[in-house]
Amino acid sequence: MRISCFTLQLMIFTAAVSAQQPGIILNLNPSTHAFPEGPISSKPVQIVSFAGKLLFAADDGTHGSELWISDGTSENTLLLKDINPGPTGSNISNFITFNGLLYFAADNGAAGKELWVSDGTEQGTHLVKDLRPGSGNSNPRNMAIAGGYLFFAATKSNGSPSLWQSDGTESGTIETSPGLSFTQGPSQLTELGGKLYFSGPDLELWVTDGTPSGTVRVKEISPTSSNSYINYMTALDGKIYFSAADDVSNKEPWVSDGTESGTVKLKEIDPDLFYGSDPWKFHLFKGKVYFSANSTLWRTDGTSAGTVLFKDITVFQASNDPGAFISNDEFLYFPANDGNNGFELWRSDGTPGGTAMVKNINTGSLSSAPEEFIFGSDNSLYFRAYTGNSDWELWKSDGSGPGTIRAADIRPGAEGAYPQALTWLNGELFFVADDGIHGRELWKFNTTTGTNALVWSTALCKALPNPAHDFLQISITPSNREVDRVLLLNAAGTIVYESTEIIKGVHTIPVTALPAGMYVAQVIAGPHTQCVKVMIL
Repeated sequence: MRISCFTLQLMIFTAAVSAQQPGIILNLNPSTHAFPEGPISSKPVQIVSFAGKLLFAADDGTHGSELWISDGTSENTLLLKDINPGPTGSNISNFITFNGLLYFAADNGAAGKELWVSDGTEQGTHLVKDLRPGSGNSNPRNMAIAGGYLFFAATKSNGSPSLWQSDGTESGTIETSPGLSFTQGPSQLTELGGKLYFSGPDLELWVTDGTPSGTVRVKEISPTSSNSYINYMTALDGKIYFSAADDVSNKEPWVSDGTESGTVKLKEIDPDLFYGSDPWKFHLFKGKVYFSANSTLWRTDGTSAGTVLFKDITVFQASNDPGAFISNDEFLYFPANDGNNGFELWRSDGTPGGTAMVKNINTGSLSSAPEEFIFGSDNSLYFRAYTGNSDWELWKSDGSGPGTIRAADIRPGAEGAYPQALTWLNGELFFVADDGIHGRELWKFNTTTGTNALVWSTALCKALPNPAHDFLQISITPSNREVDRVLLLNAAGTIVYESTEIIKGVHTIPVTALPAGMYVAQVIAGPHTQCVKVMIL
């Protein structure tokens, strides 16, 4: 480990030394952090609370993106399994919990991206089945649970998509209905009454009970064009709500009780032949279903007569955030724009008169664009919001204007930390954020004390001053992390200094007696290792 780490640093240094200015430190992989950079991607981070721990996909700069586990402390944040040994990583995605186990898609470098399962231990993390034998990817996706099975879309050996199901065993992981032919693959997988409803062949509404004979089309919504473009399918209060296009108009709200006769268009909100009202994000609150149509807030009781414009405000449609609507027993929260204040946090008690902006977080016509909503145990609403100059931070609200405040300023100044993947574990809120020092890493927020802390980072240390003359200080990050050893190696790879005790905080290495030149400081903390190139004058 020492020599390979040093060798990589030496190669990087040799290639880049002529372009570097004195004092610049190059990390082993300076552009890579445990989590993807920036707000460009939509939900790039896989984090799930599972069996009292956090399981997540992360890249420590050595193993590529792999499966990690944490109890919320730095010392117990560990690589659970190196599924694809080497720096490439296993490209983990699509976490879902089924029968007490965690299922996901991963690539071990030999079988391609296939279905995997974990019980939270290294031994219990394994491939379920190679659905597309060889190195080809079946790419399990669109996972849902219904009738005692895990259903998902995956690609067969011939390259065509199909619907699959699994009981968790290799032999019980089979194609649901081999005779079906999909053009775009099954999507919108939704459970209702123990059956799975989905957008199937010809993008029409289908249902399955897990048997080939029980896999049938519910209704051909668009007989002429043979494509109804089903989207945003959601099971609410014993029915399925979704957006679909028939032969008369595009993208209007539909509802189904699972039967052909009970699958009907709720309302022709916009008769525009080309666009329709584009209904979006159906959400149940106090016995009624709320949704966006023509970008305004609508409500339905499941009947055409009961489908009405609830309030003429613009509902935020620019985000793929599934939490765009969130509710408790008292209020429905959502981002909306009244035409004067930009997209801000709104709430409704279920009446038009009781629907109002909670707070204008980013004053003026600019938007705070609140998203990533999640309720806390204190019934407060936590979310990400923007206050200008890219300053995205963690906010909380008790539903009142004065009670809507910034919960944590992780990256003070104009840059912002952009917290994402908010997840609760044991009363603490975990998320990914960038404090401007460590890159996008795992953080936690204690709602009782109102304090936040870096849980784990690929960056174990900083080395200052650099260049060094009399001494070199190795600053451990975070400061409460214990490291096993600190080493200093010369250009030949020889250890010229090694610590003899557990280190926390700042460790000083005397370098006065060392010859001038390039050295590598190596910090080892359990399974984590970081090498930092330093110059000694």
